[in-house]
Amino acid sequence: MKLNFGRIRSEFVVLALVIIGLTLFLLLRNPDRVRYELPQIPMVEREAMDRIEIQSKKGQVVLEKKAGEWQLQPSNHAVDPSRLNSALDALVDLSLTTLVSSSKDFQRYGMDPDSAVQVKAYAGKEVVQSFILGKVASTYRHTFLRFPDDHRIYHASGSLRTRFEYSAQDWRDKTVLAFSKDEISEIDVTAGNWSGTFVRQAAAPRVKDDEKNVAGSEMTSTVEWKSTDGHSVESKIMDPLLQSLSELSCQEFLQAEPDATGTTIALRVSLKGSKEYQLQLRQAQNGETTRYTGTSSMVAQWFVMPAYTVEDLTGKAEALFKPQAGGDSSRKD
Repeated sequence: MKLNFGRIRSEFVVLALVIIGLTLFLLLRNPDRVRYELPQIPMVEREAMDRIEIQSKKGQVVLEKKAGEWQLQPSNHAVDPSRLNSALDALVDLSLTTLVSSSKDFQRYGMDPDSAVQVKAYAGKEVVQSFILGKVASTYRHTFLRFPDDHRIYHASGSLRTRFEYSAQDWRDKTVLAFSKDEISEIDVTAGNWSGTFVRQAAAPRVKDDEKNVAGSEMTSTVEWKSTDGHSVESKIMDPLLQSLSELSCQEFLQAEPDATGTTIALRVSLKGSKEYQLQLRQAQNGETTRYTGTSSMVAQWFVMPAYTVEDLTGKAEALFKPQAGGDSSRKD
């Protein structure tokens, strides 16, 4: 019996065409996978933006640039720079990767009124960017997004909700003390039972330890601090405290001064530089719970300070007074 190879070849070709046709049919029958063109994203200039409005379940937030500084409105409080930069980056770099749905099923994608995050950016009176964010995709690499007056839902690159979904309190800059540590010439410290004032001065030039008795040895000059009664503190003991104080942030701000009943002073610091800086932290004990609140010369409101931050600061402050650390051993009575 002879095989008809020509016929077999023809049948394979027909079968292949049928498979290709079925594949195309299955792909094209999905209404969300039709041919489309992604909308053009308007180019947004970072420096041109001067107002951002955000509406989410955490409330309405308005960020506005005044005299070159971004502020929360209507309070005029400074905006957290890292969160602001993250939001501006998202507005400038916004990109779409694919159309996800045209079904108007907003709740499925986290775009119902109770879940969506609405963002609008201005340059003067002109709206330069406006979109509505849904939930983050399961890959965490995309966020569902649509534009106002457009029911189509797209994948936008990145986890965008984390760039915008914050309360007004969370948007606020939490910095409570900031300065250049090199400008400080005097520091007065009270930490627990320790208290003292230290003045910065240049130490006498000396030869490096590993170059002693070597002709032409290099002389080095270091900074040291002296207490008012003449005890010295090396820069390596003082610098960690100054560094921590020079960029100090709180946990949150309080609307009113907390009750001072039963509180003790955990740390009080006064620094002199190009201007004077003040910081006071109070400790309140409620059973096994310890709470630290404070004030500073940089902000008008009382604030809450994390316990680990206070413990770190007091440890560095007390090191100034410990003889084994080369510091002053004076105690406050």
